[in-house]
Amino acid sequence: MPMNSQRKLSVEQAARLIYRGSAPSEAQIERVRTAIERGDLVGEAGATTVGAVAEFLARAAVTNRRAGASRSPGAATPPRSAAGYYGKQEELPSVYLDSLRNYFLSAISRKHLKQQSAAFQRGVLIGQIAFLVFAVAMLGYATRMIAPPRPPEQAAVLTWLEENTAHHRIIQWHPPHPTADGTGVRMRVQYHYATNRGKGIDTDRLFLIQQDRVVSVESDW
Repeated sequence: MPMNSQRKLSVEQAARLIYRGSAPSEAQIERVRTAIERGDLVGEAGATTVGAVAEFLARAAVTNRRAGASRSPGAATPPRSAAGYYGKQEELPSVYLDSLRNYFLSAISRKHLKQQSAAFQRGVLIGQIAFLVFAVAMLGYATRMIAPPRPPEQAAVLTWLEENTAHHRIIQWHPPHPTADGTGVRMRVQYHYATNRGKGIDTDRLFLIQQDRVVSVESDW
């Protein structure tokens, strides 16, 4: 949607449009403020409008053309006085001035839409990243909810491994078998672990588990 010509602009915003820069200097901002105070640029209380800036740029372009100035109309410097800069309004060809005014309004609108488009694209990207993070978190939560619970014998062995090894990886679980006295189970587990010195070892051990705790481990059986 094109910008409304009556849309309010601060002095700094007007300086950005007049001097075609995202960060106008203090001197440029002050020249625009002075132009507003003198009436060269229509505005009040340190503010102006999009339409007034377009009008200012159009008149500056006409004056620069007449004077044969080499600088760009978009880099117009606020005049010392309205009369000295513009001349009499009736001397300006109205059709030419209107065309320039519409041109600058269109240019300002295109710049505004481009900025909006860039902001929208950034917003979409941020939204996509947030959705992806949320989806991954939900997937992990759903996986934990759907996955069958680990048998208590395996949970006991994993707890023992975490307490007694720096790093481990299960190679194979074997079925548990009840002990002769019925007080627990024995389970053979093949796994890989790393020593404190970082050496990797593959081993095959028999765990005695009672009341969901490992009470003994046999390596030679």
